[in-house]
Amino acid sequence: MATPINIKDKSLMREDIIPGATFPDFKLTEHTGKRRKLSDVQGNDPMIVLLARGMYCPKDQWQQKRLVDFYPELRVGYVKIVTISTDDLMLTSEFRTGLNAEWPFFSDPERDSAGPGYQGVYGLTPQSNDAAHTGS
Repeated sequence: MATPINIKDKSLMREDIIPGATFPDFKLTEHTGKRRKLSDVQGNDPMIVLLARGMYCPKDQWQQKRLVDFYPELRVGYVKIVTISTDDLMLTSEFRTGLNAEWPFFSDPERDSAGPGYQGVYGLTPQSNDAAHTGS
């Protein structure tokens, strides 16, 4: 069983995304433009869900590049991966293509997967995210 993560400010987290719980089955737009549910990608296999701030974030770039390198090892174990990005569809597709990633990237610019208080999922506030995209 996974070790629980100690989050001091519980108001920053969605109540339905907690260690050990079933991840919500979001329906989002994939990099191809097709709307898909996460369960359609997962099937009966284990799946890693990456919540990315977007293409502009150097930490996300680094993490995704490392995962591209490690992906062949995961694929052998039938592990599926999806990335959910706060970028629009065009940037999400460019992010995936630039990394040469082989798994689906989902665009969630409205943060539907995060719900109210989305900073708990993506680590963003509306102001910090807008500032990052506009360069302010």
